[in-house]
Parts: sequence; C-alpha cells; structure tokens
Amino acid sequence: SLGTAGLHIDVVRAPEQVAEVVELLQSHQTLSLGCVDGRNIWLADLDALNKVVASVTSKIGAERLQLAPSCSLLHVPYDTADEDKLDPRVLSWLSFAQQKVEELVQLAKGPELAAAAFAENRRRHEDRRAAESSTNKSVREQLTKLSEGDFRRRSPYKQRVLVQRQELGLPLLPTTTIGSFPQTQEVRKQRAAHKKGAITDAEYNDFLKQKTEECIREQEQIGLDVLVHGEFERNDMVEYRGSLKRNARPGRNGSFALRHCQDACFEYFGQPSFTRYVQSGSPDCLLLAVFHGRIEGLGRKRPRSRSNFIAHSVPSSSSHRCARPLGHVYAGCRAFERR
Repeated sequence: SLGTAGLHIDVVRAPEQVAEVVELLQSHQTLSLGCVDGRNIWLADLDALNKVVASVTSKIGAERLQLAPSCSLLHVPYDTADEDKLDPRVLSWLSFAQQKVEELVQLAKGPELAAAAFAENRRRHEDRRAAESSTNKSVREQLTKLSEGDFRRRSPYKQRVLVQRQELGLPLLPTTTIGSFPQTQEVRKQRAAHKKGAITDAEYNDFLKQKTEECIREQEQIGLDVLVHGEFERNDMVEYRGSLKRNARPGRNGSFALRHCQDACFEYFGQPSFTRYVQSGSPDCLLLAVFHGRIEGLGRKRPRSRSNFIAHSVPSSSSHRCARPLGHVYAGCRAFERR
C-alpha cells in the first residue's frame, strides 16, 4: 500500500515479523531480508538463517527475494584479516563487514552449492560452544539463582531521593561540569613515559594527584556544586576501563571501545581483545573490544582502579578537604560521593 518497489526488514531484531510481512507483501514488491546481523561481530549461524531464507523463498520465490545485512555495516570493523594480534581461535568466531558480505553470498548459494562454507561455519560455532570461556559453570550457577528481586531496587525512588538530598545537600538546580578535563600535552607526555617505564608508578600517581587537585581547586574557586576529578589517569574512556579487566590483551591499535554502548547496557561477559576502528552513533570512530568469556574485573570484588585511588586520595591529602560532592563519570554513568 506504500507504493514502493520493495521493502527491507530487520530479521535480527524482529524475526517474528517475517511471516506477517511475507503475507502482506504485494505481488510486484521484492523483499530485502536483513538476516545477517550488522550490529554484531560474531559469526552468523548459516544453518539457522538458511531455514528462514528457504521458508521465505518457498512463498515469494527467489526472484523477489534479496539477502542483506540487518543494517549498515559501519558499526563493525572492516575485515578480520586486518587483525594480527587476536587469539586465532577467537578470531575464527568473528565476522566483520567483509565476512558478513561473504556470509550473504554463501546463504544465497545455499547449503548444497556452498557445502564447504556451511560445514566450516558449523565447525566454528561448535568450537565456540565448547570453549572454556563459553562454558563457565560459575556464571551459569549464578544465573540459575537469580530471582525477581535481583532486578528491582531495594527502595523506591521517593525514598531514595530523600536520602540523596540529605546526604548531598545540593540545591534544586546544582551546577557541575563534564568529567573529562583536557588531555594536555603534559598529561600525554607523562602517560607515555609511564607506559614506557621511564617513570615509576609512584611518580606517575604523584603527577596524577597533582593534576587532579589543580582540577578540583579550580572548580571550587568557580563555585560549582558537584565537582569532578578530571579523569587525567585515563586515555580513551573504554580503553582505560578495559585495561582493568583481567587478561586484557592490547591489539594492533592499542585501544578499544565497548560496542553497543548506545543501545545496550554493557552486555559483556568476557575477556576483552582489541580490534579495529568502528563508527559509533556519532561521527566519532572508536576502537572495538571483543568479550568472549566472563569479565573478571567487574562487581564488588574487583580490584581498586587508579581512578578510585586518585579520586579518593586527592581531597583527603590536600591542605583542605573538599567539602562538596565529587562525581565519578564513566561511560554515561555518574556516582556521587561526599568528600
């Protein structure tokens, strides 16, 4: 009824719509089946997708069917061949833009003409399922013990906001600033020297505490209500966070970014490995992290990060304690402390 020559649907996000769309599709329209995930860096399941393709083909015919990624491929890196520092086993489980196009070609050929590709795809999926990082018994046991109460706040907002007002003592419209202060040449020089081993941890921490104290005192002089510590201890936001995770390995570009932080709430459970640039929801290009097992650096038992060390030590060790809330800002989340 739209008068279009064809229609594209995202089968990854809404597989339940396929039957209805096929039923409503007009006889002159073609259907673009977005079956390969354009927001994900894992191998497609060719066997599972082939069933969907075969079902649609039987109803509208191959001549009216086009196979496509679910969305633009700008959210994934270009080619796994560009990666030379990833674990080869983990790399075999991945599918970047080039591989996703190849998967579409294999799907179009079908399991008979592309028998070898389907068999290899099947083998890689089985390998990933059998991997130790994919079969963590501790995680599975924890998941079975989750109850409805684990997904709810311990107290309602009306109760929490009263406690927050009392503890923080903020005005109705508190003033603050972005958590990241400029990464000056001096900061970058000291970070590079520390990374090369030219200065010790103690010397680097002293430098960070000095810069952080300068940042906090400047905000106090301006008269801000909620202060930030400036985040001088980190380089790229997510590279720094990922470096706190156990077994993190730097890759070809030495940095990474958590993918899907725009449309998911950090759905990552695993070791980070570092890969190539991808485009985020903004014009920025970020580096991608691959988590293929349980993250060991999260939760209440995680080791104290340099961010927490710097943020806690500066106000208490300076000549006069910071009497205002100090906000810690990472990846869109803010936590306040009374210092």
